[in-house]
Amino acid sequence: MSATLLVLLPLGLVAIVSSLCFVGCNFHPVLASFFKYQDAVLGTSGVMALWPLDETSGTTASNAVSGAPPGTDGTYLATAVPYPDDTQDPLRSAPSPGTFPQLDQKPGIVAGDCAGGDPNQPNPCTGFDGGYVSVSFDPTINPPQFSIEAWVRPDWTETDPPAFRVVMMSRDNSPPTFKGFALYARPENVWAVSTSDGATPLSEVRANGQLALGLTNHLVATYDGGTLTLYVDADASLKPNVAYLPNATAPLYIGTGAPELPLRSSTVANDPTHGPLNPFKGAIQDAAIYNRALTSTEVAKHFANGNAFAI
Repeated sequence: MSATLLVLLPLGLVAIVSSLCFVGCNFHPVLASFFKYQDAVLGTSGVMALWPLDETSGTTASNAVSGAPPGTDGTYLATAVPYPDDTQDPLRSAPSPGTFPQLDQKPGIVAGDCAGGDPNQPNPCTGFDGGYVSVSFDPTINPPQFSIEAWVRPDWTETDPPAFRVVMMSRDNSPPTFKGFALYARPENVWAVSTSDGATPLSEVRANGQLALGLTNHLVATYDGGTLTLYVDADASLKPNVAYLPNATAPLYIGTGAPELPLRSSTVANDPTHGPLNPFKGAIQDAAIYNRALTSTEVAKHFANGNAFAI
């Protein structure tokens, strides 16, 4: 379903926002009028976690939400995926060197995210290629209704193996069904989100078109108790009557799938009890979770704010 039916914004505004590039605050000295994207997120009702992923060193990915449980800070880690998965395997992954997350990547990919609101001080992002963030299980980041949000730039190439590449996942591992959610790129380079209630097959919503390699996208997935919606740059696709129960046991991961599962010793099709990890390759910034479904207007506002345009 087209976002023009869901997002109540003037067409002129959408055209302006869509025309902005996604490379950093200092690229928009004239048009930009909003450089406090994180403040917009933190001021949104229901925000449970915001991981800016703008650390310059160390191993802690801080949750910027005031009063958040201390266990919801993340830890930067890395695990190598040694081989490409069988292309016939529905769990297929891509090989990865397991590089530790590349902190302090400048400029960041969120144009409106600048230190102190100063457009000359763009906050950095983090690059992933087998590295990831692990956040210990906490019920506050696994609500029964939710929104998950992140700015992402896919950096794999057309010659890389087709694979699932996870942006954010909070899902228990009780195959063949799961509880929880996952936000990811599919092997055909389409953004998607999936959920399950642990008793029925996964429900998946895919974006309306293919992603563009090397181009930053604003991703938001929402679940309101029945309808699962995926927004890509404020353009929505959705599925009603979706079953979902929150993950109640496993950590949340940013930049990979389920690294607690043992890696396979060889390529074995249809084996959900072992890896792959489905590592993401690219940049991620300002990952957030809310305990409710954001409205289409709120999603459009965050998309505009992230592009340094105030609405």
